[in-house]
Amino acid sequence: MKRREDVKEKLRKQAEDKVATLRERDLLRYLPQYEEKRLIHELQVHQVELEMQNEEMTRTLLALEDSKSRYKELYDFAPVGYVTLDKLGMIHEANITATTLLNATRAAPVGKYLQSFMDRESADAFHLFLRKPLSKGTHEILECRLQQSGEYTCTIK
Repeated sequence: MKRREDVKEKLRKQAEDKVATLRERDLLRYLPQYEEKRLIHELQVHQVELEMQNEEMTRTLLALEDSKSRYKELYDFAPVGYVTLDKLGMIHEANITATTLLNATRAAPVGKYLQSFMDRESADAFHLFLRKPLSKGTHEILECRLQQSGEYTCTIK
């Protein structure tokens, strides 16, 4: 919230500077009084529109933050192990269940390749799996055996 107040303050300062520049040039003195009143009305309406847009953006931002938080909780505390990989198989994120299955601490698998947690045969199959081009709308499944906990298999879709 502090950052938003800083941005509003900065925008206010910029607007005041622009108005001061107009006054310095004294452009307003050439306007008839009725035109000045019309412009003031237009500015007030525009200000209210901007305030309404700002309120809507704030509501949207809060809803997005709430949605992200719910997603993070669902991801982290899912009873299934989830890892987020890049196209080379490097782990970018792992949920709590996955780190337990990998016999690692929460941050340990991040930056490592998933293959390094598999037995040799599974790692080779996974490497070939990653190199295979996928058609849109198709699903491929690969079952792998994890090295640290030999009784677990992982299903990769």
